[in-house]
Amino acid sequence: MLPVSELAPEPPPIYVPPLPAPSFWQGVWIFLQLQLIPAIVMFPAIVAGMILHRKLHEHPGVILIASIVAAAWVLRSYCRRAQVSLWDIAGPLWLPPRLLLALGAGVIGLLLIETPLVLYLMVRFPFLDPKLDFGVAESPIPAFLLLVIAAPLTEELIFRGILLRGFAPRYGLTRAAIAAAALFALSHIFPIRLPGMFAVGFLLGWLFLRTGSIWPGVLAHAFNNAIAFVLMLSQPQPTPPQALEQLGPWPLPMLLAGAVLLTAAILAARRVLSLPPRLAVP
Repeated sequence: MLPVSELAPEPPPIYVPPLPAPSFWQGVWIFLQLQLIPAIVMFPAIVAGMILHRKLHEHPGVILIASIVAAAWVLRSYCRRAQVSLWDIAGPLWLPPRLLLALGAGVIGLLLIETPLVLYLMVRFPFLDPKLDFGVAESPIPAFLLLVIAAPLTEELIFRGILLRGFAPRYGLTRAAIAAAALFALSHIFPIRLPGMFAVGFLLGWLFLRTGSIWPGVLAHAFNNAIAFVLMLSQPQPTPPQALEQLGPWPLPMLLAGAVLLTAAILAARRVLSLPPRLAVP
């Protein structure tokens, strides 16, 4: 059983159920299902798009349906096998205000670091630019549901609630967080963003291990995606060289400010989560 540690003088009663611990290769199989099932669901849209000479499979509504079907399949299969509910996987709804402020500052810090770095890499290696905006401008409602609602919730349930929670008793907290973050990064496909997504996945994993809950991670994930959503709404979208040129002399100050803000956010979160992780390993 995974013991529970208190994180506040008078926390609400918390129970982290002892869920079955998947091996790394079982985690890889879950990851592969998350890639294969959307491809199967989107196949009719791909065929129709070839006939109509349109990229229907890139429409956010199609991606939303495919993503929900894949996540529902994985979650239903796990819940039936483990005989648990989604609430058991998600963990307690524990969101102290000071932690929310730290999460907001951390997300902004990460964006300040990532934006100039990704733009520079896109300019230096243009073949790595995915050129995918999820159809935000043309179909904002399904894009919002996909990016800000569905993706944060389903990804935190699977990558933190199932995989990280399961890896921890098998491999230890650090190796478990690294493995879950690697699978999380690979699931986003874009090579140019792999280092950034790995860092995000590792930090979200640390947050989950400290709280025993996916909800702080869901909020941080949704806030990050919401900022990206608003930025993608701006039209016309500048090319990476144009965007980097528009930043002018600001990339270095952005990197420094982002590093300071992210460090301060992590230290503030550690003060709120000052006791050992809830998901302790015997």
